[in-house]
Amino acid sequence: MFVGNDYEWLKTAAIVMAAGICGMGLYIIMKRKLDCSRPENFVSIASWFIWTCVLFLPAMHERYAYPLEILLVILTCINKDYLKYSSVAILFSLFTYGNYLFSNGGLDKYIVIIYAGCYLHFTYTILKKNSKAATVTDKEMQNE
Repeated sequence: MFVGNDYEWLKTAAIVMAAGICGMGLYIIMKRKLDCSRPENFVSIASWFIWTCVLFLPAMHERYAYPLEILLVILTCINKDYLKYSSVAILFSLFTYGNYLFSNGGLDKYIVIIYAGCYLHFTYTILKKNSKAATVTDKEMQNE
């Protein structure tokens, strides 16, 4: 929405960028040795990867965000701090389906900016929570 409508020219760059972002996420998970056996970590990481693919891969439509919305609701049930993310994702889906079903036109850029901002804040929250967990784990290992 922000860089134009030339699909043929932009699709390769978008695929490479999405793969790069997912690769960086995987590198951070492996470097920090994240405990994926904890339900909150597992669901938040899965949500982040799905959200990254929905935002950055070309030709992704609202229907591909359905697993993200389900995972964010599950994540909200685990920890109520994630309610803001699931609310924004579900409202965004409601707006896009409403625009399509009732022929109200496309989405406004400010809605997409809010959605992308929510994704960035979600990324920040996950990194912040996991850096605290890594710090606590490091201190526990030093005490032993």
